[in-house]
Amino acid sequence: MGSSLLAVSIFTIFLCIYDKAIGWAPSDRTEGFVSLPLNSSNFHIHKPRNLPENQRYRFIDGIHWFWVFSTDKPLSRNSNTKPRSEIRIRGYDYSSGVRQFEGYGYVPNGTSGVCIMQLFGANRTATTLMMRVYDGKLMYYRREVLVPYIYDEWFRLNVIHDVGAGKVSVFINGVLKLEFNDSGGTFHYFKCGVYAQGDDSYYMESRYLVIFQWPVPSVSLHCDCQAALAKAKSKTYNAKRRHIRLRHNLVKQYLSEGTIALDFVRSERNLADPLTKPQINKVVYEASQGMGLKLVA
Repeated sequence: MGSSLLAVSIFTIFLCIYDKAIGWAPSDRTEGFVSLPLNSSNFHIHKPRNLPENQRYRFIDGIHWFWVFSTDKPLSRNSNTKPRSEIRIRGYDYSSGVRQFEGYGYVPNGTSGVCIMQLFGANRTATTLMMRVYDGKLMYYRREVLVPYIYDEWFRLNVIHDVGAGKVSVFINGVLKLEFNDSGGTFHYFKCGVYAQGDDSYYMESRYLVIFQWPVPSVSLHCDCQAALAKAKSKTYNAKRRHIRLRHNLVKQYLSEGTIALDFVRSERNLADPLTKPQINKVVYEASQGMGLKLVA
């Protein structure tokens, strides 16, 4: 386990250096977003129904490896879809707010006619977005070429979905490549891997490193009480009074969805303190300045 984590760290550092060396845009597309914790419980593997997981997916040294053959069976017995080996990110389905998928991807030469990333959920179709590869070209479905040649190089993919505005933005290596109106839908989630499409090659493969899902918190809350923060973030806290328990569960839900963010702030830097409790003149004056208020003579 230690050597695997070391390899991931070294490889991630290498990618950051490579990021700058080849001139990827320096701006951080995740700025203003909050990282959601992802572990193996959030990665649901979709694979040919008759094969064990390790014959079409492996997680080695921090890299997710996906491969499939055009002759493989579909996901389920009643499915008429083509073969796939994908991660379906679960536990963070969303229907509002702003969400972002970020990952470093790799597609080897020869893989073609395949979807390597999906934004699932739409009104009239299954997906709002499919990132496909055809003969080395990275495409939006089969409508628009985003990168003319994607083979044998790591690339950074950021997909931002603003549900309220109905907008989807796609960045490759930090550069905006596509922006379009979404297709509606009651809920959404992200997928990545390989999913055969039309004119698929016999063998299809992709790899992903560092898969993240980021929400933008609608409300950022600051609290100067560590005990209150611990209770709000605890999964086992259970108040005796029903109304408190219901409020706690609601806070946990908003935290898990990324609707709110809770951060600790020291009392002396908590600008709201004079609005909720008596304070000395110095604290009231400094808080008023911090809020941009002016004293009226």
